[in-house]
Amino acid sequence: MIGSGGDEIARLEGELVTEGMPVKEIQRLCDVHADVFRDQLEEPDDRELDEIPGHPVRILIRGNEALANLIKATLEPQTQAYAADPAAGGDALAASLGLLSDIDKHYGRKEMLIFPYLEKYGREAPPKVMWGVDDEIRAAIKACRRQVMERDPSVVPALAELYKKISEMFFKEENILIPMLTQF
Repeated sequence: MIGSGGDEIARLEGELVTEGMPVKEIQRLCDVHADVFRDQLEEPDDRELDEIPGHPVRILIRGNEALANLIKATLEPQTQAYAADPAAGGDALAASLGLLSDIDKHYGRKEMLIFPYLEKYGREAPPKVMWGVDDEIRAAIKACRRQVMERDPSVVPALAELYKKISEMFFKEENILIPMLTQF
């Protein structure tokens, strides 16, 4: 079940939207919100979902696991190799970033299956904020891939930031978004 932190984040984001704060500004502060409440968020209990083949939440969690593995086992080592020699490591890294762009399917499932459900029950702000961050991640993947294909070595810090931002979204999905679904 959702801890007080996740519920508080959802409530605060809703209030900020109601008070007229632009969603873009809330997106900018999204990581800060999660960091402030990180210790208060309970680990989601998805054991029951593991028994439901094809459940959207189960698919979301498994997608996070696969993407996290792609980043840790493939992209991070390739980024290090690219940093050492952009000419030698660029093709492999560009190809792996192409695989990472499949995150669009992952986010699409979340945005089309889970967000409407939350909005139906009056939880509009968290989906709007997450959707905006999803779009930022999609754009960053494209920009980084383009830079890698151009053999621009200055992309390395941007890649590190991208991997961090994606990891933060995994945390938010599993510790804020999924627990919100169990409330209805």
